[in-house]
Amino acid sequence: MIWIPSATEAWEPVVVVSSDATSVTVKRRSSPQEFKVAGNIVNFSSLTAESLEENCENLVDLEAYNEGIILHHIKRRFAADTIYTLVSNILIALNPYKAIDLYGAAVIDRIFGKVKRGEDAPPHVFSIAAAAVHRAKQEAKDQSVLISGESGAGR
Repeated sequence: MIWIPSATEAWEPVVVVSSDATSVTVKRRSSPQEFKVAGNIVNFSSLTAESLEENCENLVDLEAYNEGIILHHIKRRFAADTIYTLVSNILIALNPYKAIDLYGAAVIDRIFGKVKRGEDAPPHVFSIAAAAVHRAKQEAKDQSVLISGESGAGR
């Protein structure tokens, strides 16, 4: 399987049927219809069917790592109302444009408790905050958190 560019999805996983020096014949996983994509197969990122099905909170844990698989997993998590995803210690947050119960006192207590005990905390803005507070106390050093992105106000 390889990733090919898609006008609607950015990247689309397809099954390779055959290839030559100038094109790759592929088919979508959901359709038996074959079509050609221009280019040499070595220029496309490969993937396995298993990598599409992984449930991954931290994308550095993925076996294959490319733009297609990153976007695929973020999209899957977003569809399941899991708006936070980690890439190592970087938190990706997507606006769900709806109310999701992610910020109550019980969530704060659970996440801060995990961080305090040295356990893996789930991807969450509170996990980033808890880690910074915990490190500040443990190391007696200032901590920084960089927040970047759009407000979504122009939606």
